[in-house]
Amino acid sequence: MALLLFSWSSFAIIPQSINKNASAYQMGIAALINGKNKNAIAYFKQAINANKLYSDNARLELVQLMAIDKNNDLDAIRKILNSFNNDDLKPEALMATSYALLSNKRHLESLELAQEIVTNFPESNLADDALLLSAEIFYYKLKNEIIASETIVSCLTRYPKSNKQNRLYYLLAKIYISPNQLNNRERGCYFFLAYLNKDREEQGKYQNKYNEDLNKKALETLCKN
Repeated sequence: MALLLFSWSSFAIIPQSINKNASAYQMGIAALINGKNKNAIAYFKQAINANKLYSDNARLELVQLMAIDKNNDLDAIRKILNSFNNDDLKPEALMATSYALLSNKRHLESLELAQEIVTNFPESNLADDALLLSAEIFYYKLKNEIIASETIVSCLTRYPKSNKQNRLYYLLAKIYISPNQLNNRERGCYFFLAYLNKDREEQGKYQNKYNEDLNKKALETLCKN
């Protein structure tokens, strides 16, 4: 005789609107995993309209999908960003969307959202990430070394305990060592040494002799007289 397996949870009564909302979100994730972005967008929009439960999760996925599509302007993306029920998720949504825009070479729009985190959510644990991303956009994409360096200094000043210090020091060293309008090898070497010290501090016991020798060689090469 076959055994009938069941659990008491199977008898729970789930409100239809919540079930519909969860189902739409899960279907959206499944479509996203399978590379069917248009289907995912449709499901996420359905999840947003169905019920508050799962709706912010759907918004978080939706704004990133919209950002990688050049047919969606920033106003349309902002409309979704401004509709979050939980404001605590806004910095995460802004950061994720900023990266998505950057991947689509929408540099200025990516920068705008990153800076919005710093302006509106300065106490967020993503504020230093947003400043680092801004500095990288200024330096690598917009070729503005001056504003990039100012952004880095601002981050180091405002967030002295940031776990991004090693990357900030490295970028600042690169700015000063590279041949540009801020070229100053002495300052560049100072910040490169600060980067090495911070990198060594963060890696601690995992720092091996190979990395130590590599760092010393890099310092000698970059900062030789």
